[in-house]
Amino acid sequence: MDSYKNQAKPIIIDCDPGLDDAIALMVAFGWRDLLDIRGITCVAGNQTIEKTFTNALRIAKHLNIEVPVARGAERPLIKPLTLADDVNGQTGLEGMEITPEHIQPSKLSAFDLISKILTEAHEKVTILATAPLTNIAHLLSVRPHLKNKIDHISLMGGSSIGGNITAVSEFNMFVDPEAAKIVFDSEVPITMFGLDLTYKAYTTRQDIQQITGNLKNRASRMLGDLLNHYMPYSERMGLNGVAIHDACTVIYELKPELFSGIKRVSVNVDTSGGPSYGCTLVDFYDLTGQNKNVDFVTQVDRQAFNNFLYLCCARYLD
Repeated sequence: MDSYKNQAKPIIIDCDPGLDDAIALMVAFGWRDLLDIRGITCVAGNQTIEKTFTNALRIAKHLNIEVPVARGAERPLIKPLTLADDVNGQTGLEGMEITPEHIQPSKLSAFDLISKILTEAHEKVTILATAPLTNIAHLLSVRPHLKNKIDHISLMGGSSIGGNITAVSEFNMFVDPEAAKIVFDSEVPITMFGLDLTYKAYTTRQDIQQITGNLKNRASRMLGDLLNHYMPYSERMGLNGVAIHDACTVIYELKPELFSGIKRVSVNVDTSGGPSYGCTLVDFYDLTGQNKNVDFVTQVDRQAFNNFLYLCCARYLD
């Protein structure tokens, strides 16, 4: 083990690459001196598990990173799988020029890899969850004793301002509401980056040009390819740029001072199956008197966020 990892924060990344998952991985891979990435686990969501798993392996190869990558759940706990292929394209990484080669996958399943990492860890491990929460819910349901080895879960998902897949539900929560409810009810500390926050963490065409125009490496090209492909979709939604939702979870672990407006609240997930299925019910004013289970993040310094993205890309030599 590299000596610097003794000082780095141990993390697991649970993801479904996916455009913004890919950027979240790029950010994390660039800071191996601060983040000890002990494993990456994949789940179906933005695309099928075959594609999200392969994409994670290819991204690691593209960025010259060797890390255990494991295949996880291919469908939600109960409901049929909903994909975001209209946004992420048929490959899940539409627009990106990426090698067809990939690193060797872990021989363990996502469940077994997470279990192994937590069991063997001498310190608590942070989980960064940028996907539907099926893998994490499976672990907490089958091996609840391991939750004591989790420092916190930093997750992208949910909303108190309306949804991006239904009128009230955010995509990651809607894909597997039952899994999300298990995680939110688990008593594991949670830091939540919902659409309230992530729509403020956007990158404009000018921001992209500054990064790709000044930096000529694989990370900047990757960011430019993905965000330029996604930009027309964002603009059709009336946004000022591309919201890099998933990268918020990683950047928070590296640069928490960029974020503010953090409030301890109660969050419940609607699993009724009706029009609000998958909605995160955020009790800002303690009206329900229920357990406050989430640190809910509401504000980000957008310019500093993009400056940090620039720095992340600059850490790659070629």
